[in-house]
Formats: sequence, C-alpha cells, structure tokens
Amino acid sequence: MTAPITRTLRCPDCERPMRVLTLAGHYQHTVEIDVCESCTLIWFDQVESVQLAGPGVADLVRLIQDAVRAEAPLAPLPASIACPVCASATHSAFNLTRFGRTAELRCPQGHGYYQTFVLYLAEKGYIRPINWADIKHLGDTRRRLFCAGCGASLEARPYDQCPYCQSEVGVLDPARLAAAIEIDHASLVPSG
Repeated sequence: MTAPITRTLRCPDCERPMRVLTLAGHYQHTVEIDVCESCTLIWFDQVESVQLAGPGVADLVRLIQDAVRAEAPLAPLPASIACPVCASATHSAFNLTRFGRTAELRCPQGHGYYQTFVLYLAEKGYIRPINWADIKHLGDTRRRLFCAGCGASLEARPYDQCPYCQSEVGVLDPARLAAAIEIDHASLVPSG
C-alpha cells in the first residue's frame, strides 16, 4: 500500500490546483479527496470512495448538487487524462453496482481513479433511467438529463442513447438525492 498523497494535486484537464475536501469517514476517521469543481472531476486515491461514511457522502453530494444546479453543461469523462501521482495515462474501467454500470479512469499503477460528479451520483443511485413521465416533462427547466456511462449533461429532449458514448440516459432522482443530503441530526446528537 502506498503512502497518502500530501501535496496539492493539479487537475490534468484545466491545470488548476484541485480542492482538497476533508470528509467524514467510517469509525470517526476522515477521508481527503481531491476535486476540480470547474471540470467536475473527483480523484479518489485507492479506496477513498468506500471509506466515506454517510455524513461524508452527504457533504460530497451537496457540493455536487451545487455544480449540477448551475446551468453550465457538464462535460463527459475524457478518454484519458494523466494520473496526478505518476503522470501515467489513465484507462477506462467500469464499476458495476446495484444501480448499474458507471465509468471511471483508473491509473495503471493503482494510485486511484477519476470520476465525474455525475458518474459518482450514478454510482450511488442518485441518477435513474429516464422514463415516459420524465420525457413528458422535459420542457421543465428543473429536469436535467445525464449519461450514466460517461457523465455528460444532455439537452432536455428524448434520447435513445448518449451521443458521446452510446450509453443509457438518466435523470436526477430528486427524492433520493434529497434524502441523501438531509441527514437526521437527531441520530448524531447523543441522548441524555
């Protein structure tokens, strides 16, 4: 196992320093992840994603929700970008969860992987496949469509598949997302 990264990473897409987020992990530990909010990229060292506890996931989802609320289009996951640790070209890999398949860019040396904000939401089940009710309401400006395969935001119109990667198209599930970011504070306060 390699030592944790202690320097500020630069986003290989825009060259700006990535923001370090310190989030709640399991067993009162903290987990530091690196994000580039302008490129909507997250860098996870090795197993940081699974080390996040509920409050840490909720904080990350809040940050992502703010980016998704902005009207700027969210780019798809690039074909390859450099690992911020060793500068090796990353390669596409797929993660299969109970919510479906999502993409990520993995370092061939095992240092970690990139995900877009949308792909992280899809991995956690906060983006669901589009259905007829969603198509009916595509004119509603609050509805945004996303590709669950590459993370691109798409125009609000019916799609058979993503124009970038030919994957399934999905929509944010607002009820599940709201439940994720509204942590029951009563359960965090010790009873007296």
